[in-house]
Amino acid sequence: IPNLEDHALRSSLLNAASYEIPGIDPQKSMAPADVTDEHLDHLGAIVSYFTVPSMGVDFATAREHIPIAQTVMRYVATYQSQPFPGSIDTELSKHGAELYVQRCASCHGAYNLTSTGQPQLKAFPNFVGNMNTDKLRLELLDKTFTNAVNSSSMGEFIRAPEVTGYSAPSLSGVWASAPYLHNASIPTLWALMNPELRPVAFPVGGHRLDLNNVGLDLDVDTRGIASYPSAYNPWSKPVMFDTRLTGLSNKGHEIPFNEISQQDKRALLEYLKTL
Repeated sequence: IPNLEDHALRSSLLNAASYEIPGIDPQKSMAPADVTDEHLDHLGAIVSYFTVPSMGVDFATAREHIPIAQTVMRYVATYQSQPFPGSIDTELSKHGAELYVQRCASCHGAYNLTSTGQPQLKAFPNFVGNMNTDKLRLELLDKTFTNAVNSSSMGEFIRAPEVTGYSAPSLSGVWASAPYLHNASIPTLWALMNPELRPVAFPVGGHRLDLNNVGLDLDVDTRGIASYPSAYNPWSKPVMFDTRLTGLSNKGHEIPFNEISQQDKRALLEYLKTL
């Protein structure tokens, strides 16, 4: 589940950008000034459509719910994440900000530094592309899916495009949205940056946060199987996420971290904590 801060700067929704506002370029860069009432109403209509596949309601009921969803989107447009709850190395973070501009901003958006010290998203590119991550979801969103959506009675509010890649989310509040990638297959940002550290399987549910590596607090054995630390009692019953299963691969998104040192990765991680 993504963090919803800055979600109103999206021109399409879901991690494959599979629902678009009709007549709008889905990959148009947006800034906060573009989040008008009209834009929020368009997004609200798409959110209302979600109740058809997720809750099993009919199209007529979904249409009736559009005003409610539009109200929700107006709240989402004002939502701000809780600041990172751990410590941040401010000197490393300054260097990390430079690395972010070089390696991340073109896909995930550009940030301004505010008087509070917490960056604010100033431009979001709505980038959709291929980072060599698991492709099953893309393969499932075929012409049968797009035809069903576009021919429905909700067609005036929503368009399903030909899906070509995954949508890069904004990274506002990214510390709070582990596990990572579109299929939640990587438990920490540090493991995202260091593919050799990505566990084969790990528990989810009832976890606590690792504020150093940013994500789930885990111990990983020599087989690559992760577990919660021995002294920790999870607050709910966990289940194992096995990246060897169909659709759950933890491969991909390695290129941004190629050819940078561990120190640079740490600097980038410190900056990501600030978002």
